[in-house]
Amino acid sequence: MKPLKSLLILFVIYSLTGCKYIKYSFKEGNISADIKSISIAYIQNTASIVVPQLSQQLTDKLRQKYLSETRLDIIASDGDFDIKGKILSYTVEPVSLTSGQKASQNQLKISVQIQFTNKKNPKGSFNETFTQFAEFSSDKSLSTVEMGLISIITEKLTQAIFNKTLSDW
Repeated sequence: MKPLKSLLILFVIYSLTGCKYIKYSFKEGNISADIKSISIAYIQNTASIVVPQLSQQLTDKLRQKYLSETRLDIIASDGDFDIKGKILSYTVEPVSLTSGQKASQNQLKISVQIQFTNKKNPKGSFNETFTQFAEFSSDKSLSTVEMGLISIITEKLTQAIFNKTLSDW
């Protein structure tokens, strides 16, 4: 009888404490039930080369990602999660050279500094630089492939930022 009573007590304790820590699971992580909102400020472009659409495209993709893949409400400011950021660099570099020291592939690289604040769990906050790139043939000019590359890179940046913000739960 004593083992049965101990088992029953353990079950009751587990049941009662289990209700306290409800979490919702999504494709890319878990969000605590007490997190209700996220604010995502416009991502400023401070790079030496400024592409006018880049800031808006990255900001929109971040907002859309949280809107479509979480239950969080997107609010203008002071969310339970808060994202601020700036584009630090926008560079084109050769990545593979031919025997004549001519680039056969170039790489467009974008770096973004993100300040993420988790108001419910400050240990989950961070300030980090994310860098992503896409390669293109040196036979093509940047202007002909730039918008497509920006779309690919901002998608990669959005995914990396999204994963990092939800990985600490």
